[in-house]
Amino acid sequence: MFYYILLFSLTTLLGFIADDLEARGHSNHKLRLQKRWMVFTILFIYVVFVGCRAESVGSDTYAYVSKLETASSMALFEYLQSGFFIEPIFNTYVWLCAHISSYHSFFFILSSFFFFSVFLKFILKYSSSLGWSIWILNSMGFAVFALSTVRQTTAIAICLLSYMYMEKNYRKSWLLAIVAIGTHLSSAIYLPMMLVSKLNLKKIKSNMTIMLVCAVLIGPMLMGKLGAYYAATTGKYESDSLTGEGVGGYGMIAFLIVLLVMSVKSYFPIKKDLPPTFYYEFIAIGLALAVFVISRVNIATIRLYWYYLAFSVVYIPNSFSLQRIQQRRVCQYAILVITIYYLSTNVLSSPYEESKLLLPYNFFWE
Repeated sequence: MFYYILLFSLTTLLGFIADDLEARGHSNHKLRLQKRWMVFTILFIYVVFVGCRAESVGSDTYAYVSKLETASSMALFEYLQSGFFIEPIFNTYVWLCAHISSYHSFFFILSSFFFFSVFLKFILKYSSSLGWSIWILNSMGFAVFALSTVRQTTAIAICLLSYMYMEKNYRKSWLLAIVAIGTHLSSAIYLPMMLVSKLNLKKIKSNMTIMLVCAVLIGPMLMGKLGAYYAATTGKYESDSLTGEGVGGYGMIAFLIVLLVMSVKSYFPIKKDLPPTFYYEFIAIGLALAVFVISRVNIATIRLYWYYLAFSVVYIPNSFSLQRIQQRRVCQYAILVITIYYLSTNVLSSPYEESKLLLPYNFFWE
């Protein structure tokens, strides 16, 4: 547990120090350089912690070690064929890593570097506070998530890249979204986000209400069928694990609703001087809520909302930046209490020791 506490504390502290340097260093080259070193240090810490883990850490680490060993003895086409050409981009990446280096940690280090470098780029581009963004990234479990779900976290990073290109190069944005699907089929759930720049922002609240009502009424049935199809296609989940209902809890639903309500006064009515990306983030949190509601039906779909939950790392700090001081303090304390509770009861709770294999933590050289 010591390593996790050290990671979360140190990266969050460095994030807030970087915020202070940013506030004082608009015209000071030395302070801006110090901030860059802070960001680099945060990235380095994440990559070492996630990428240099032992094979015993993370629920799918050993599975990827087995994949790498298999890929190292096969030709590319043969390896892709063995997986029925499902998710060919990620499988090609696994094959390349297996043939570039015989050390398994090379794959995990490269994967963690890609995931966290994209996340930090996303935060630096859109967030008003690096410190709060790092805290949300830690407390909501993204660092821990990267220990056990290499394929999905890679797809999430590609989706964030797609979002960052959405206004600058729409074709490249769509290309990256397709690449994400070729990395993990579940990232197809992100495709509605590709349309947010085409929406009429003045109708966000009404459209979101319709979306949530539809999610509650028809979502579980649809998602249950999609989950069963995905499981049957990939063979990733046993059929008897797909029959349970209510895999997820009501706590996340309440949290996402709090996030939406928290910013209604700040975001509406539509403000012309507010970047449109603020409203896109608002929509993303709404989509996270909708997807969570419809994905609670079984274990094959429960993690789909993470593609949209990723936007919370910039949405929450940006919401704070628009609030009056008194309201901001209340919201910050509320989010702090909620996220600490989530961190202690979900991210670092004892069930993770058994089901996610996160404890005890060891580096590969230990």
